[in-house]
Parts: sequence; structure tokens; C-alpha cells
Amino acid sequence: MKRWQKILLGVAVVAIGLGTVAYLNRITLLLAYVSYRGSIEVAANRPVPWQEGPARAELPPAERPPNIVFILFDDLGINDLSTFGGGVADGRVPTPHIDRLAAEGAIFTQAYAGNATCSPSR
Repeated sequence: MKRWQKILLGVAVVAIGLGTVAYLNRITLLLAYVSYRGSIEVAANRPVPWQEGPARAELPPAERPPNIVFILFDDLGINDLSTFGGGVADGRVPTPHIDRLAAEGAIFTQAYAGNATCSPSR
């Protein structure tokens, strides 16, 4: 074996050894890093001057376009809402606000996912 091959092999062994030690102590290293970053002084929050909206509506209510609110839940089944006779924890946790939105809006009951059901929403 040539000298440069021995050096390269030694460097690889040391790198693998250090990587193994770092992997086995990853939680300790992460906590040390977080505590170090938390000790750095940062400036105080500054107020942000947001633009103000219009003082009054430009159009009367009958001429305004409709407000559309699209709510997408990541991991919600039909039995998780009391709207459909279910509810979280067998109906012991009511969802009155979502029920009211469903009663006053449109409900889509036929939806199909062409992918894993939660991936498109993430």
C-alpha cells in the first residue's frame, strides 16, 4: 500500500470515528449548541409601521365581491367534527364554530386524494 493510500485510509477512519461519536452524542451536542445560541445577545423588538387599510369601504355591501375563506385541515377525518354527527373524543369535544361555518357555507363531502392523503397539504 502506498503512503498516500495509508494517509487517506487513516483520515477516513478518523472521520468515521468522529462521525460515530458525534452521532451517538447528537442530543448532547444539539443541547450544547442551543444553549450557546440562546446566550447570544439580540436586539429588542422594534415596532413595524404597517400600512393602514382604508378608513371606509369603497363600495356598498351589495356591490362588493364575496369573501371566500378556504380552510384546509391536514389530518382531519369526517368523524372529527360534530357537523357530521361525530366529534373529537366521541362527540365530547364540540366544534361549534366549525359547525356554524359549515351551516352557513358550502360543504364538500366527495373528495378524493390522488396521493398519500396528507402529503399534498404539507
